[in-house]
Amino acid sequence: MFCDLLTRNEGVEPESPPAPSAADASDPRSLALQQIERVRNLKLHVAAFAVGTIMLGGMWVLIDYGKAGGWPERLSDKGEPGDWSPWIPAVLILWALFLAIHILKIHFGRPPTERELQREIEQQLVRERGGEGRTEEAAR
Repeated sequence: MFCDLLTRNEGVEPESPPAPSAADASDPRSLALQQIERVRNLKLHVAAFAVGTIMLGGMWVLIDYGKAGGWPERLSDKGEPGDWSPWIPAVLILWALFLAIHILKIHFGRPPTERELQREIEQQLVRERGGEGRTEEAAR
């Protein structure tokens, strides 16, 4: 009976977010909120990378210290005494690559600033004129 109460949705309409309109896409506030959310997600990813690196490193030390019979003499998959398996660097390099891609997406995915917009408009005007004359901004 308790499960039945949890799964029944009689008379309750699901809450859905409003559909984004064309006006929302250029609204400075919504663009700023999207950027803030992307930066927060990036910070979470960086924190997860830091904690994950510590946890994976600890696991690697505990596992390989016991298998190798002491501290590492070399990184190797041969299984000889003193060998430490090199799986951790591969995992961390791959994770760092994903983190770098995330950082680049945040940096290049941000909305353009007013200055960038003005510079691009002026460059377009110069191109339309066939390169004749220079605008004030281009002269600086």
